[in-house]
Amino acid sequence: MKLQIRIKKKKLSLVVVLYLFMLCINIAAKVIESSNVQNFLLISKGTLIYWAPRISIIGCMLLFFLEKRHSKWKFTLLLIMAVAVFSTFFMAGTLNFAILFVFVSTFPSGLSGKYASKWVATTYALCIGYILLLYSGGFIEGTSFMREGYVRYSFGFVSANAFANTVLFFLLSYVYCRQDEWKYKDSILWSIIIYFVYSYTNSRASALLSVTIIIMMTIFTLFNRKGKSGFGWIYPVGRWSYIVGMLSTLILTYMYSEGMFASLLTALNYFLSYRLSFFAKYFQNPGISLFGNGIEVVTAAQAALTGQRWSGLDNSYLYMLIVWGIFGAIIYTVLLFFLTSYLKKTKNKTGALCLVIIAIMGLTENCMINIGTNLTVIMFAEMIRARDMSRSRYSLRK
Repeated sequence: MKLQIRIKKKKLSLVVVLYLFMLCINIAAKVIESSNVQNFLLISKGTLIYWAPRISIIGCMLLFFLEKRHSKWKFTLLLIMAVAVFSTFFMAGTLNFAILFVFVSTFPSGLSGKYASKWVATTYALCIGYILLLYSGGFIEGTSFMREGYVRYSFGFVSANAFANTVLFFLLSYVYCRQDEWKYKDSILWSIIIYFVYSYTNSRASALLSVTIIIMMTIFTLFNRKGKSGFGWIYPVGRWSYIVGMLSTLILTYMYSEGMFASLLTALNYFLSYRLSFFAKYFQNPGISLFGNGIEVVTAAQAALTGQRWSGLDNSYLYMLIVWGIFGAIIYTVLLFFLTSYLKKTKNKTGALCLVIIAIMGLTENCMINIGTNLTVIMFAEMIRARDMSRSRYSLRK
């Protein structure tokens, strides 16, 4: 009953409703794309992930003109970002920077990041539940294979890692929307969920990161109940985890491609499921340029359908440098630097925790470049909207 009352009291403008709708269809498209649901729906692979961004770009352009208050500072920032939008589209043939751009630039004045993440979490829950329901009913197939003596199940997703990572993204969005209301029962519930997921997927990285989130949120709750503050260290950690991730990726990839420390890096490559060898492949060709280059990948879904060998770039930092180019990567980095300062100013330690988790996950997953898997985009949008509104009020006072 309390939930119903809150929903009734929450009056959403048309702009907010449209923004949330476009945000949710991108997340739903990403989750469904990572599953075998499209076979059941008789939709070819890539259809949803192709149309969702294009619909969003058109929709967000309309929202931008519906929102009347935009400061000169915001227009300047958007013009700089627009250069990367056009360069990544024409040089690399990708729209993922454009998607980041439109969702950041059109974040409505009547929306909060916490409320937006609530809808993100709801979308994840519905999509995961729908996929599991179809799988349990035998309508879609899953995959299973042996690794180190453990059988890994995908439960209707294209791989066990895809299932485990989707649950992790769900947890991140849930944590962000519950940042002020997290309770011990949330910790217990999510511990059970993560135990179940790990038991069947044997996905170590996502399980470890999920456990870290649960532990930290439990500690935050304990300190809040005792009226204690602290955790100021988490804000610079959010920034430095990104910097370390970027530098370590570049250094390790360069050394591997040059044959340095061959025995040590070969062992690391094996531990990373041969990701390092693919890093070196794309690092050498097409390489890093100022405005980005296109890359050709073979996804797990394409490999299953065509029999081709999987070939991808499962690293957010290297992907940004190669596909977005140095210019696009610099824009993202500058936004992240401002964001860590904004989170510290607003005392949003949960947001900083999410930054740390996303930065770590970005080492082995290409999660930062997609609106459906990068909660940071919502934080960017909220930060820019807050700064834009404060500057607009300052201009009015003058």
